[in-house]
Amino acid sequence: RVGTWLPDTADYSMVSETTVGPSDAKAAVVLRPHDAVVTGGFTLDGEYVTSGDIYAQVWAYRVPDGMSFKIAMTSWEGKYELRLAEGLWKIGYAVDHQTLGSVVEQEPRRFIELNVTKGGSHVVDFALRKVEGNLSVFILDENNQTVTEGVSPWVEQSDGRGKFFRELKPVGNRFHARFPLLMRGRVGAKISKELRSAGYLEPEIETVYLSKDNNAKVVTMRLIYRKPEEFLGGKVTDDQGTAVSGAFVWAWSPNGQAMDTYADANGSFRFEVKAGSKWYLGADFAGGASTGGATLVMDKDVEVDLTTALFRDDLRLVLRPSSRQLPDAVVETFDPSLDYHATLSDGTQISIPANSILLQSTGGRGRGRSIQYRKGLVTMTVTPVQTGLAKGINNRPLDFGYSISFADETGRETQISRQARLSVPFSAASLVANKARKEDLALSYYSTSRGWLNVPATLSGGYLHAYVDHFSKWAVTVAPPEVRPASLPNLLVSGLNADQVTERWYQSDWLGSFNDTGSGWIYHGEHGWLYPAEDGSGNYWLYHANLGWLWTGPSFYGNAEGHHFLFSPKADSWLYYESSDKTFYVYKNSTRMNHAGVAVARLQVTSSDASFGQVSGGGYHEVGGMVKLTATTNLGYRFTEWRSSTRGALGTSETLDVQVVGGESITGVFAKMSSEDILGGVFD
Repeated sequence: RVGTWLPDTADYSMVSETTVGPSDAKAAVVLRPHDAVVTGGFTLDGEYVTSGDIYAQVWAYRVPDGMSFKIAMTSWEGKYELRLAEGLWKIGYAVDHQTLGSVVEQEPRRFIELNVTKGGSHVVDFALRKVEGNLSVFILDENNQTVTEGVSPWVEQSDGRGKFFRELKPVGNRFHARFPLLMRGRVGAKISKELRSAGYLEPEIETVYLSKDNNAKVVTMRLIYRKPEEFLGGKVTDDQGTAVSGAFVWAWSPNGQAMDTYADANGSFRFEVKAGSKWYLGADFAGGASTGGATLVMDKDVEVDLTTALFRDDLRLVLRPSSRQLPDAVVETFDPSLDYHATLSDGTQISIPANSILLQSTGGRGRGRSIQYRKGLVTMTVTPVQTGLAKGINNRPLDFGYSISFADETGRETQISRQARLSVPFSAASLVANKARKEDLALSYYSTSRGWLNVPATLSGGYLHAYVDHFSKWAVTVAPPEVRPASLPNLLVSGLNADQVTERWYQSDWLGSFNDTGSGWIYHGEHGWLYPAEDGSGNYWLYHANLGWLWTGPSFYGNAEGHHFLFSPKADSWLYYESSDKTFYVYKNSTRMNHAGVAVARLQVTSSDASFGQVSGGGYHEVGGMVKLTATTNLGYRFTEWRSSTRGALGTSETLDVQVVGGESITGVFAKMSSEDILGGVFD
């Protein structure tokens, strides 16, 4: 097959690859012009952001292939322009810098979906969300003294609905960050090697939740001072029981502590930890002469319960040869003055715009020397890394990582000076192995002092795509299942235009109010328990325990006309929901049913004269059921009978049990009492 790679800045995209045979001397590659223009800007509180107050990148990717990317940077006026081909696109942004006076979220909570027409002109504006919560953190040592050196507090979203993450900035003797309202999070801290060597462990994680009524929180965290009597120790062996010297060993606790070391010559290891919780340990080995070059790994971390014990010194971490076939390492030389694109054997893509890597040469003489740039070639080295990768509570590689570096002709390491695109695939098998959903994933780079750090990334087509400002050690990462929220982000929360009202209640602009229970189910204000599923076209299937699957969407339910249409395969009919009486009109047979799926009929019960007396018992009732009708007379009047529009006289008692056979009008007949009625009542 023959195709072509085009940079994200190109005004064309390839329609499809061309298949060629042994006798083909030429091949035609068809390109699709990007002749539609999408423009827009950013608003805050309904007003456009201008005058250099924001610097952001806007990107779009084509649905459903998810591999056609376009990117644009905002101008000084806060505007952008994208040229796209016709089709369905999703558009998002990332704020790189802003001086708005109000902190805003750096990414949208959902992408805008746009059906681009050929040669059309479209306007898409982004409404920025303010980050209005204030989080302050004090970190204390065992003597209640504040600590600001060697600690890096962080806060991250913990409700499973997104990947918000911030490192707190030092302000005097505390740390501070803005945190969104109505978002559940957790606060922790990383510590330096110096503090760890001095006997400290990370403080225990704290949870945070800010609301409009309580938009500021102060968290006090205390460094844990290790006790020699609280420890985890043992030995790393292979599956034959042979000690593995130099194995990389890690330990972490869901409470916030994490550490790693290397096994000694006997395969032994020891961690001084904090007892009182569960710990998880794992190990791997890059391979060497002792293993015949084989990489050794564990299937999963070992759980160790220290809730009732102070230590364990008998642990065995057993390594087995890895069955994973890593992608091939890549070494390629290219001209950095041209657009460059590389696709690795596992599908990972690296796209570097022209002139993103500048080769330096020193010009001039003496103290006035200046940096000049020259032409030349760059060599990229990409090495897959499976072992020795840090494992912690925030993120860890889903499978393996990539070490990506660049060097000039002399071997001098160099780096990109402009953003490049990195697209890394993931597999369904890896999600299953890590008990993860694709929404749990992040694209991260590794910092020796701060661990794995996330970057804004787009999830599409089995890939995580990101525009990155450097290359180093990168991986698709995920938090371990033990610390991920048990709640599953509901697609109605992530996919609809739904605004959060309280912690779990949302208001959709077409479906109405519902509660995200965190189990995949929602509790809807009108319909009760529903389980939603996407149909791939922007509409939804909603499972109801009694009604089965119901199909609807923004154009059918809660639209501009206020209609509430749903299609029921079980009834083989369109349904129309009447919120006033909580029933469904079944178009197929012109009947009605309730949420139990039972046919109902309306009894229109009225009084012959409301000034004579009142009646009750009307409304929609199950067909075949019994309903009690009640008549209450006013002073000076008497009740005479119940009369049906279809069945005639039903009875003369003021209370009557009547069976519902269908829709009908029933009148309670009253009359004025005669003198005989009055006297008869007195003498009786």
